[in-house]
Amino acid sequence: MIVRNNLTLTAIDGENYPEFKAEMRPSIPIGKWGRRHAFYLRHFQPEKYDKLVRATTLFDYLELVDHKANQRFDQLIGPAMDSAGATKELKRKDRSKWLEKEEEAYETVTDMLFDEILFTKAPVTQKRLKQYIQYKETLSPGTKINMEDFERFVNQE
Repeated sequence: MIVRNNLTLTAIDGENYPEFKAEMRPSIPIGKWGRRHAFYLRHFQPEKYDKLVRATTLFDYLELVDHKANQRFDQLIGPAMDSAGATKELKRKDRSKWLEKEEEAYETVTDMLFDEILFTKAPVTQKRLKQYIQYKETLSPGTKINMEDFERFVNQE
């Protein structure tokens, strides 16, 4: 057993594997936006990715990125559907045409999210990450993360 960069490594068949503790795993599943940002970090910002892994805050960071992207998606999809012409009337009249318009709106919003959030150097500030970690520390074990409660927690500070 070796301890390196705050990780305990165990040798198995001549290879060192990290021992992750339960608190190092994500408390909520990382959604598609968080996973996409993790891919971006791994391939285009490996230093930042490694720093987050070593500090054991990667999952917290990805949870926040995913939440931020989901919020922004919800804000953008309605206007994008309207501008693409994916109306309820079109849905009733011509379902296949409506599906094309809906797909066009989703692609537009996805491209916007890539540019605004996922492919940026700092979609989540260090301060926000610390606040999220502090919020999670106030929860009793097994309590489900609620992002609305987190927002109230931040606003109380």
